[in-house]
Amino acid sequence: MSTELLSSFDDALNQYKTALSNHDWYYSYSDDNRVYFAGQNNIKHLYKLAEENGIAFKIAYNKEYEKHFNKDSFYKPSPTGDCTQHSVPERNLYL
Repeated sequence: MSTELLSSFDDALNQYKTALSNHDWYYSYSDDNRVYFAGQNNIKHLYKLAEENGIAFKIAYNKEYEKHFNKDSFYKPSPTGDCTQHSVPERNLYL
């Protein structure tokens, strides 16, 4: 893998981590429907990016998720290192 590709991947991962840290993880508690739907759309997008971009993005998602919730995140590494989806918290059934 070339240095340019690694740099591009690192840049994408850093942008993703920034997007995760800027996400309103408590949007579902909002009384304002605009805030709720914006948060819902954003988390769907972040989740999809993790699905599409592999383990490093899933791990970043896990770490940020676990900062905000005292629960398991969506992915748990298997013994082979793959991440598998498991029980999703009720409020995220749309994912």
